[in-house]
Amino acid sequence: MISSFTYLFRDMPRKYRIYHPCECQSGPLRIVDAETLHYLRNVVRIRTGDQLTLFGKGSMEWIGRVQAMDSEGIVVDIQETNIPLTEPSVRIHLGVAAGKGYKLDEVVEMTTALGVTSILPFIANYSVTERRNPDRLDRLKKIAISACRQSGRVQVPQIESVSESLQVLLKHQAWPLLLFADERGGIDLVDFSIQAGAENLKEAALFIGPEGGWSDMERELLKGKGGIPVHLGPRILRMELAASMAVMLLERLLGRIHPAKPGCMSPSEATP
Repeated sequence: MISSFTYLFRDMPRKYRIYHPCECQSGPLRIVDAETLHYLRNVVRIRTGDQLTLFGKGSMEWIGRVQAMDSEGIVVDIQETNIPLTEPSVRIHLGVAAGKGYKLDEVVEMTTALGVTSILPFIANYSVTERRNPDRLDRLKKIAISACRQSGRVQVPQIESVSESLQVLLKHQAWPLLLFADERGGIDLVDFSIQAGAENLKEAALFIGPEGGWSDMERELLKGKGGIPVHLGPRILRMELAASMAVMLLERLLGRIHPAKPGCMSPSEATP
């Protein structure tokens, strides 16, 4: 009996998501990108008839089934589109102090899944960082794509190169709402409330400092840009945990603004 069920489920069509930053049309689409083909062929071992969802262009995803496979690519028959409820209605820009090791990798992975729009790494006065790696930005972008694929997001966050200081990062930036986590105290983010104009708020920025804390100069820079200090509780958190927790709380705070309604349609009916 167990063997029969094993064969039954083995033959059932499976569902996968891939990053495809191009607009699709109804009908057959040939996938030829080498990295995507490697993932489909060697990682998930896709088969004819499996469902494939493509994301990465606008707020929609395209859904189809694998029609054919050959040495040159995989053909997907695009049948419908979907607008999922996975993108926040308020864009969140996360400024985060670059740290040593894989801390920034973890921040990108977790906060991408939580819905940030962009990630702005910088070197803080008390940051402990390693030698700059020119390939790091490409790796971070791949981590973000993987997190979108797993979490159901359709828009990959923009990841900027590491700024040499907070001052350089803030020089040409302005947001209607700027919060920064401060271990010295501030407004409890759980109890924080937006007063007038909340219904018109379209974007917000959230800054997380290094585990060594902000310098006095950095605090003044943030406050000079209208930054409001907030805290996440009585304990000192690791940078990657603080970033994830703060993003989650801020998204919940901003969730009063109604998101777009999801739905499925044929590609000919879709309006990007």
